[in-house]
Amino acid sequence: MKRIALIIGTLLLLAVGILVSIFWIRKSKAEQQLVSNQSTQIITIAVDDMVVDNLSSLLSWNTSSSEGERKEKWLKKIVFDAGIYIPSRIFLFNQTAKKDSFYGIVALESYDDCFTFFANHFPEEMNFIDKEKGIVHVAVSKYFQLIFDREHVVYSFSMKEDKGFQELANLLRHRERWTTVATLKGFEALNAKKHIAYVQKDQKLKIDATINNGVALIQGQWRLQKELKSDFQVQDLAADKEIIRCWNLLDAAEIPLFANILRDFSGLQPPEFNQHYGNYFDLQVNDDYFTQHDTSIAYVYDDDFNATEEKQVNDVQVPKIIQAWKYDATWAQELPDRLFYKFYTYNFGGYLFQSTASNLSHTNNLIKTAYPLYAFVDFGKMPDSWDIPLLQRLKKAQVKATLKTKVQTSNTLSLEGKITY
Repeated sequence: MKRIALIIGTLLLLAVGILVSIFWIRKSKAEQQLVSNQSTQIITIAVDDMVVDNLSSLLSWNTSSSEGERKEKWLKKIVFDAGIYIPSRIFLFNQTAKKDSFYGIVALESYDDCFTFFANHFPEEMNFIDKEKGIVHVAVSKYFQLIFDREHVVYSFSMKEDKGFQELANLLRHRERWTTVATLKGFEALNAKKHIAYVQKDQKLKIDATINNGVALIQGQWRLQKELKSDFQVQDLAADKEIIRCWNLLDAAEIPLFANILRDFSGLQPPEFNQHYGNYFDLQVNDDYFTQHDTSIAYVYDDDFNATEEKQVNDVQVPKIIQAWKYDATWAQELPDRLFYKFYTYNFGGYLFQSTASNLSHTNNLIKTAYPLYAFVDFGKMPDSWDIPLLQRLKKAQVKATLKTKVQTSNTLSLEGKITY
């Protein structure tokens, strides 16, 4: 028995040693991954480290549902059957030509396995670009597509629907523009010790995150275009039933995506937008519900197909939503009074309020805050009527997210965030 125990112990130690060796060999090769030498932003994701540090969570991952089983099978197939080398740390890069997309380059271990995998799973979305060179394009989804030849896969994630693949084809064609991460200049500040890290070449924004057993901790630094004022104030709104609370006291130009949303929302474009938006936005969604009467028009037809208009009134349960802006007559006139729900407009002491509540009472108390930009979301309390698939998944997982910013210097903010799930 002692001899058997010794043999088993030796085999276990050998197995552990082999696994550790493979782990460190893969890790040492991470910076040999290829990226574009024209990269302006880099995101890195430590696949192996995240798996090791969250092993207990992965082992307890519930795959009893059909959806969970499909996800597990898909992950296994893409890792083991697609013939694609999955590096220990994935590097995604962005190029100036297309700021809303990120790209990646990975090596192929087996062209035949890769071709077979996509031919089986995406036959309608798969197209030959060059049969002689074996170049194939696959539109996996509206936001994810790839192109591969006999040696490499070049793929892209886009924040907008992307129907073209010319940028991918150019990346694959111009290999003289490829370089390894180790030799890429301008990204020395990239924190490769974190699970996830993001950095811009101009060093204006750096973010990193560590994920451990259901908690993601986020840190970062953000250099602004304009200098900040020294004091910040927001509306004093009751926080005991909050689902969402966020405010932005920064210049709208600091967050282009936010500015674009507001311009679409208000209908104002520069220079009118810059003139009438007061660089103040405050939003709260509460876990209080009441009834709004939603009127719709339907048409009914008689036996002779003559249309008759009928009004239908439906009772809709709506959450209490409050949004506040600095008062401006033009801004007040341009804001829509309906966005999914009916909104009522109020003017309290130089601030414009819109709310789903028809009898909003507010004393316009302003309180000091250390956070010029703040966001909190409790997805677990989201209304059931918000049936967007992504929101429903986050609601089921009881995800909570918080982001805070603090002033470091006159034009620099620190970022601190936490996500629990």
